[in-house]
Amino acid sequence: MKMNKVLMVGSLASALIFSSFSSVFAQPEVNSTASHADIFIDSSVQGKDRNVLLNFMVDLEPNARENVVYEDANGKLYANKPELLEKVFKYKKTSDNIIETPDGKEGYALPVDNLPTKIVLHNEQSKQDENKASVSNSVYKDSSCAATLKSQGEIGTQATQHPCTGSTGPYRRVTSNASYSWQSHYVYLPGGSEIRDNNNKASSSYNGDAGYVYVGGQGANGGGVDAGLIHSTLYDNWGMLISVDGDPIGYTQRFKSKQNVNMKFSIPSSNNIALTISGIDYTTNQNTTVTIGRQAQGFVPGGGNILKRLTTIGQKPQNFHSGSYLHNAHWYNSLIGNSSMNYHTWSAADTNASGTCSFTTDVVRVNYINAGEETDNIDI
Repeated sequence: MKMNKVLMVGSLASALIFSSFSSVFAQPEVNSTASHADIFIDSSVQGKDRNVLLNFMVDLEPNARENVVYEDANGKLYANKPELLEKVFKYKKTSDNIIETPDGKEGYALPVDNLPTKIVLHNEQSKQDENKASVSNSVYKDSSCAATLKSQGEIGTQATQHPCTGSTGPYRRVTSNASYSWQSHYVYLPGGSEIRDNNNKASSSYNGDAGYVYVGGQGANGGGVDAGLIHSTLYDNWGMLISVDGDPIGYTQRFKSKQNVNMKFSIPSSNNIALTISGIDYTTNQNTTVTIGRQAQGFVPGGGNILKRLTTIGQKPQNFHSGSYLHNAHWYNSLIGNSSMNYHTWSAADTNASGTCSFTTDVVRVNYINAGEETDNIDI
């Protein structure tokens, strides 16, 4: 009798242990919208496509789920509304950093941002001084808001340096520490006489100059993303562009110039990034929110990524006497954190020691208010 009791207790304990391990390691598959009433996916999207979308959208903040397109690692597109699929396109590359719209009417110079690199700061005083000089030489001193070199006091640790150099046009860049996975900004989109670029291929003076306001970053485990808006000379509006490791896709829906839009960049899940823009649509004149997600190896949720924001004029070749300009790109209400539930105002403490750059101060003017607000102007 005693043996039977022991066996019963042992069996029960084994069952409980097995059940606990099963609950920890099980990977539930999302297969219905019953528990996700706030996620809209058209009823025509079924089966695996629906599950892929649900698994991506469930990690998006609710106000980013209005119009959602997602591209997986194989280049397959998914959308919560089937008609959105027709709006996504691959830019045609005509040279190293020139991209064209599918109709061939517009050709943009694609700016290439240098990726941050990590250096090790050693304990020996001689090597400490050597590294200080190396980091100092790589930082472009912007008189409007010179950043303090945090690396000077971090001996024996890693520091990130972001060179203030380039060959694809002038720019203003602000880069964060390697601690985040979510950012949000409001940014004013210049239009009319506030911007002059030349990406209309029908123009006799076409040179590919293109204005950009964009965000993105570098993944905790590698990889780079540039995601934001590009200005059209032909239509004087702004179109979405998401480039992962140099592979850009676009979206035919465009946003009006001379408005403030909300631009968010997030890492909702491992190796997935999302660009969300809310603003007034150029065609319908209605406020809309669009989210485009892509696979991006190396990016992780919960922090560890380097995030950035830039104002630039892309050029091919670089020419600081082309006559192009971009005025009044006002960035404000800048927030940074690890999710839409865990964020704070972007402050100087969030900015990388070598992350503030104006390339070059001869042509880039910054009305600096604080680390989360400034107005950028570029004249070349």
